[in-house]
Amino acid sequence: MSSKEDECKKGSEYRTSSFWLQWSSCDKFCNGGKRVRHMCKAGVVLNHLEMESCNNEACTVPDMGWSMALENGDHGRIIILNHSFRKVGTLCKNSNDFRIRTAHADDLCKEMGFKGMKQRSDYDNKALQQVSKINTKGVHKLPFLVNGYASNPEHENYNLRKSTPTRAFRDIKLGEMGCMMGRTDVVLSCERRPANKRFESAAWSEWTEWGECENDSRSRYSSIILSASAEWQQPSYSEVLAKFDQRSGGWGAPTNRIAANADLCPPLDPVENAEIICDQATCAVKCDEGFIPIGRRRTKCRFNQTKQFFWKKQLGGCDSCADLAAPPAGMTMTCGLNKMNRKKCTLTCDNGSDISAGELIKPKLHAVCACPRPDRICRWNNRVFGEISDEGIAELACNAPPTTTQAPATTTAGAFTFNADGTGGTAPAVRHYAVVNGEANVAATGHGPHAADGQVCADGGYLAAGISVPTEMSQIGQCVVSKVMPCATAAEYAMPLGNDLNGAGANCAENFKWAWLNNNNNRYCHMVSVKESADGSYILAAGTRQSTSTSNNYNGYVVKIDSATGTTIWEFDYLTGAGSRSGFETVHLTSDGGFIVGGFMNRVDTEKPGFKSGGQVDQGIPVMHKFSAAQAASSSAGTPTPVWSYSCDGSSGRTCNLNDGSVKNMRVFTDAGVEKVVGLPTSRSILLVLDAITGAEIAYSGDGLSSGFIGDGTANDIEVEKDASGAVTGYVTSGLRAVPIQTDNGVACGDDGCSVITGSFTKYKADLSASEWKLDLQTGEWPGGANAFASVVATPYKSLVYTECWGLTSVKDGSGAHVGYAAACGTGIEPGCGIHPGAIQTECNNDPRKAWRGAVARIDLSGNLVWYSINSYQAPNEEAGGAMESGESASEYIFQTPEGRIVSVTDEGFGGFGFLTFECEAGTC
Repeated sequence: MSSKEDECKKGSEYRTSSFWLQWSSCDKFCNGGKRVRHMCKAGVVLNHLEMESCNNEACTVPDMGWSMALENGDHGRIIILNHSFRKVGTLCKNSNDFRIRTAHADDLCKEMGFKGMKQRSDYDNKALQQVSKINTKGVHKLPFLVNGYASNPEHENYNLRKSTPTRAFRDIKLGEMGCMMGRTDVVLSCERRPANKRFESAAWSEWTEWGECENDSRSRYSSIILSASAEWQQPSYSEVLAKFDQRSGGWGAPTNRIAANADLCPPLDPVENAEIICDQATCAVKCDEGFIPIGRRRTKCRFNQTKQFFWKKQLGGCDSCADLAAPPAGMTMTCGLNKMNRKKCTLTCDNGSDISAGELIKPKLHAVCACPRPDRICRWNNRVFGEISDEGIAELACNAPPTTTQAPATTTAGAFTFNADGTGGTAPAVRHYAVVNGEANVAATGHGPHAADGQVCADGGYLAAGISVPTEMSQIGQCVVSKVMPCATAAEYAMPLGNDLNGAGANCAENFKWAWLNNNNNRYCHMVSVKESADGSYILAAGTRQSTSTSNNYNGYVVKIDSATGTTIWEFDYLTGAGSRSGFETVHLTSDGGFIVGGFMNRVDTEKPGFKSGGQVDQGIPVMHKFSAAQAASSSAGTPTPVWSYSCDGSSGRTCNLNDGSVKNMRVFTDAGVEKVVGLPTSRSILLVLDAITGAEIAYSGDGLSSGFIGDGTANDIEVEKDASGAVTGYVTSGLRAVPIQTDNGVACGDDGCSVITGSFTKYKADLSASEWKLDLQTGEWPGGANAFASVVATPYKSLVYTECWGLTSVKDGSGAHVGYAAACGTGIEPGCGIHPGAIQTECNNDPRKAWRGAVARIDLSGNLVWYSINSYQAPNEEAGGAMESGESASEYIFQTPEGRIVSVTDEGFGGFGFLTFECEAGTC
């Protein structure tokens, strides 16, 4: 391909800040003279006419008019206006032909609630003026046409414009129109202000820079998106820093009557150990690495007639803690920065033992730099030991090393077939893959919904529960639960490998049944678990939300929802004895009609738990509460009192004594006539068994640090295994293991080493005395896949591809016999190639697995791999002539339907969730 063709290809790639565009091009250089339709995440574009092939003839572009499309969150009503670019010589960088049909703009104003376009009569016999932004440099200011007449005197149609009698043109006020180097801001000037404030700031979205284009005789038309934004809301300071790091604007206060652009005010006083960043009317302090703001973090440029342009207050400074003294001999201190850019040091004993400080004993000690109010003096602090000084470091000691029992060797699966299509063994075919895209269903599900749990309903529907956000840039979680009714046959889906469901309705191939969304009055809310009642009449969903005006406080939350309609029946917040920060992460029904919730209380960290599969809260006391059948069956919640409560705090003779976890998953089961519940209370492999009737502790595996299953990785979900008589024979978990290595296939890993992260299955004995078998999944050795992944081969580097398994389900055959387990996993490369050394980084740069995929793995009762299937959402790429393209996905949770089909709940990279349904295995239907 010639360099000119390369440049034309680049010219076909432009986008807005919020939405992608859809257009058609006819280009002899770029696509052989054939009309190509481009579709770039534009959402729904109505009244779009797809063009036929040009057959190397001159392109003719129809007048497209304008059309309405989409309702989209705080962007308000999205207007799509189709413009024509006609061949008049040079049609890219130097285009002289940008036409706006003003009659359409008048209608557009009326649709938005205005009386109509403002009338102007000052154009007379002169070209339309160009209005440029103040202080804009390096921008190509393009002339434009109204009703087909050019404003450029050198344009071939300019004389036609001059000979036309004076007309009262409707005004479309043009800001600078930047093609190559600038941005496009076109504002409608309407007759009166609309009643709906959402349209007050209607403006064109931004274009990024086009690639260079020579005079290539091409024509194009485009669908350009006009959005009416909601009233500006001040983001949090952390959102400001995140947007700045992403080179994104919009975090500063907009200019208005009293606020002015920051560059109009006098220079701010410099801030030591920081840089000053500005956007619109706001400037903020961005501390250097390891430093913390200790005063005012942002300020606004003001204006009045007396002071003119001025800052109301100067910015504060940034400070940090002095480095800690070296620890005693036999102890290692590793220091770095945490995710809040604060210094953090971790001290561990070289012999693997616990650290003691007076009467307090811990497996490791974390020290974090903090500069709290009111004095704002920076000190090292530990949430258990309190303030840490150099003298305190010198007094630390290491205990005697613990004794542990070696776990059995990992089970090997024997001969196994790895297929080129991304499957292994004899995997069942994908029946259908239905997804709910949050960007297309914002009003129903919110932006970017992530599913954290799912299950099959009595009526055959599928449930998903999780979290979304109200706007694209928001960090305030919303609770979301959705129900989908799968079609009876795969043939009903237009795109079985990637079928979009939009809007609530009864069409199984096009709609979800309902979506329940709770924005909690614009306060944090996060659903993590969902279960349906035995009779299929209602749903219980559990999670965490902020129920008061105190932003740093949150609590456990349960809601009862009508399974048929998705309407709320009751809801309650649980705060009793839970401290300022608590939450629920799992809910299960009991045989007597009641329910048990698991979660955490007395969490120290004020940061709200984010989206994690199954939860990984690491600063709370794990808890469980049992609520009665009467409460579950009631039509109102009130303030319920649990039948029993259990906390892992060592009280009342309990052996479970933890402050770094949460009961994130559980199973309720019957053993020898006694109903029990087994929970996973931390991010380690710890099992806790209680009496489901009384809440009494029955068994505890140890803390995973000084006792129990030490170094066994993270258990994320659990199933109970029984023999034919119904006696419990063990517990099987799914999860992941991280093992540090210093060399990977001959490549040195550097000072920090490399991490090998594998998905895992583990079976533990019924008395929790030991493990019976383990299976680690190294998906980097699984070849093949669909589309771009077809070329994938087994990597020789174990640290390159991560495998993380979350949900787990028992698998039964057609007779109801238990035959094994299936886990939902994700596989891919993260967090980027830059962390890998030498040859591993080189391979990483060329590996398509930087896009994650979902992996479902099925094992037998002995821990041998039976089959696996790697999948991701697929859709046709219009730019590539309709060729199928794989998206980015991960399998999160999993269940088996009564018919025997395995279904994985997926998390989609485009901001949505889905249900990947497999055909039945031979013998299971």
